[in-house]
Amino acid sequence: MLKRQAACPFQAFAAKRLRAEPLDESEWGISPSEKGKLLHAVMQRLFSSTDPLPIRSRDDLVTAIATKQLPGILEAHIDAAMQAQFDAASGDPWQQACLAAEKRRLMIRIGDWLALEAGRQPFTVESCEQRLHDVHVGDLKLNLRADRIDQLPDGSRLLLDYKTGNVSTASWDGDRLDDPQLPLYATYGNVENVSGILFARIRSGKIDFEGRVRDAHAQLSADIRSKKALITHPYSDAMRDEWARALASLGDEFLRGEAAVAPRDTKVCTFCDLHSLCRVAESAFVPVALDEDGEEDADD
Repeated sequence: MLKRQAACPFQAFAAKRLRAEPLDESEWGISPSEKGKLLHAVMQRLFSSTDPLPIRSRDDLVTAIATKQLPGILEAHIDAAMQAQFDAASGDPWQQACLAAEKRRLMIRIGDWLALEAGRQPFTVESCEQRLHDVHVGDLKLNLRADRIDQLPDGSRLLLDYKTGNVSTASWDGDRLDDPQLPLYATYGNVENVSGILFARIRSGKIDFEGRVRDAHAQLSADIRSKKALITHPYSDAMRDEWARALASLGDEFLRGEAAVAPRDTKVCTFCDLHSLCRVAESAFVPVALDEDGEEDADD
């Protein structure tokens, strides 16, 4: 809701008050949304299940890699997640081929990600898919769930959010945050002693962390380059206070009923599914052209 309010007040009004939804679209294979849910389910099982082997910390992960048990563990969790999400018993050959291809993809992507995590400073996974209780942004009450919370040896915590798309911490800047989820968890999620928030980017060719950490070398990885934003822009109390102010303002806007068709920029309209309701085409806002990967076309 806060993300929609920041993007365009009318979008939040239509989706959250009018309950407007786009028409479902049929597509071949596994949709991007289903792929995202599947990856989250695999990661949750991997770091919270005791079968076939519990992995709760970096040391557990390093041991599983050293003993060559990790591929088998990962395959078991992928199979279990697919069984729960899809009709794995279906005899449809097209579905079986799609699931087999997705399993191979997840084995590679998550395997690469776990190799990166094994090189981190020590950590223990405190919780996965954790509900955050009694969350209030001013008078606005929200239901939140954190992908993962890691506890560090110094007693502080890192908040992780798995992402398979192209993400940037620039989405946390300004008064109208493009992606307020992690700043919201850090400021109003009632998680004690937060020392950083991180996108866990699991994407082909881009397996890395991006975010803000108080001391990235000591708390995340000693191998991070000194010019990387994780080092040059550390997490701070002032940063947290600025997020809290911006989020409180957005929450207050929503409660006051502000619902103007006022997109933050043209990209908001490009990815919005409410054009027929807000009739934005009649305004000066024109969606930007996208290439086949969904990125902005630099030639236009």
